[in-house]
Amino acid sequence: MRYIKLLILSIFVGTGTNVHAIDDKVFSVSSGVAKVQLIELFTSEGCSSCPPADKWLSKYMHNEGLWTRYVPVAFHVDYWDYIGWKDRFASPAYTQQQYDYKRSSATSRVYTPQFVVNGKEWSGWFRRIIPGLGSLPEQQQPVGELSLTIQQGKMQAVFDIDKVQSHNSLLHVALLASDIQTQVTRGENHGRVLEHDFVVLSHRQYHGNKKSNVRQWQGAAPPIPAIAAEAGRLAWVAWLADKATGATLQAVGGWLE
Repeated sequence: MRYIKLLILSIFVGTGTNVHAIDDKVFSVSSGVAKVQLIELFTSEGCSSCPPADKWLSKYMHNEGLWTRYVPVAFHVDYWDYIGWKDRFASPAYTQQQYDYKRSSATSRVYTPQFVVNGKEWSGWFRRIIPGLGSLPEQQQPVGELSLTIQQGKMQAVFDIDKVQSHNSLLHVALLASDIQTQVTRGENHGRVLEHDFVVLSHRQYHGNKKSNVRQWQGAAPPIPAIAAEAGRLAWVAWLADKATGATLQAVGGWLE
């Protein structure tokens, strides 16, 4: 089972987050050996079709399988910014990640909202399937345990391999914001207050060293931007993916609380 190794003291003040206190806390979490599903949403505040998908992803906030069976992340792309509203969560790097899926044939095309589950395009949202109730293919087979520790701006991760033997893998680590809002004043969503959960605030990729059946990574953690202070909750997540195909090998995540 997933477990929190060390108790993380509360860092929340009112409805926002004490950003300066985050680096002083020790965050440590493990996935367990059963495969945890990574659910990626490519979205934008400049896209009028995206708020329903954002709301759908937010249902995982109350799903009992959050972090133990599912790790949801929302990447905001920047190619909608030209129509009048600049998405403050968007990054060219997140757009590039979506195009990388297309180049590897993991997805058929690039569009928003677009869901990718375990590195493959998933269209179940368009049928309004309820998350956690047969909406996603269950992949609970043992694959190996992924552990993530972050403290004082440093990241360390370990993957204890069970049956997965891919050597061509890349570790992703991201800081997510939930319970965060934006008042949109221009563009397709003009006049709307958009509510977001699991939004990627920062993200880094790491190449690792393989030793026996254990793979290890260490380095600087993704930065904590000032916008994190607006979030009601923050989470660290990590996932291991095949470099060539983007297929997810294992994922892990947890709240900072």
